[in-house]
Amino acid sequence: MKQHALLIRLYRNQVDEARRDLADLERMHAALDAQIGALGQEIEAEQQAAAASGEAATAYGAYAAQAVNRRDNLKQSLAEIAHRIETANDAVLD
Repeated sequence: MKQHALLIRLYRNQVDEARRDLADLERMHAALDAQIGALGQEIEAEQQAAAASGEAATAYGAYAAQAVNRRDNLKQSLAEIAHRIETANDAVLD
């Protein structure tokens, strides 16, 4: 009977660890999603500034290229985290 209690505690600890990992991944996903949203707002603000000023318009092209690259990187990271969440969720369910 004592062995069963030890095994139950061991499996419970493993499930708790898997749940913590899943929660961490979900927080990372939310943070990346928030960064993508903030970048979208930043791009809109820069577009408005570029439309209002000729000087800003000349620099906007370089900014836009960098922002698109950053957004693509964030989306790629978001997709990777989503895949890791699926894997972690499966581990918790197992």
